[in-house]
Amino acid sequence: MQYLIEKTTALYRIILGSVLGLMVVIVFVNVVLRKFFHSGIDFTEEGLRYLFVWMSYLGIVAACKTDSHIRMTMVTDKLSEHARVILAFVMNFAILYALGFCLHGGMIYMDTNAGTYGELIKIPYWVVIFSVVFACICMVVMTVIEMIGQVKYLLKRGK
Repeated sequence: MQYLIEKTTALYRIILGSVLGLMVVIVFVNVVLRKFFHSGIDFTEEGLRYLFVWMSYLGIVAACKTDSHIRMTMVTDKLSEHARVILAFVMNFAILYALGFCLHGGMIYMDTNAGTYGELIKIPYWVVIFSVVFACICMVVMTVIEMIGQVKYLLKRGK
């Protein structure tokens, strides 16, 4: 299982780096074209918008995976480890509820925009909106895995 998680993380980092690299290349080429040739590529603004949305949601998943999001720990630092794990389990349950809400909204939004396409590149908008669904699914999986670890800890501690 650990091998699968490591390979998935490595693939995810490659995807994240590729999207960022592609954005940098597109902007650089467009700047050079505008500065020296007084023209630009028409679809770059729309394409960069799509890539930026995907990059944002990929970054959210990466922050969730590395546990590097913002937390207020003034109260939890004063709790015992057992109480901290119980509170983390309750918080993860609330996170699952919020992710379910976002996932449901993302699916409805995808369905609503199913026939809408970008003006220049003609990529369907559901491709952009799918970034929300993808991020929610990834975070649900990570949260459930974390909750399983918390339950194992609590059961082992209870014996």
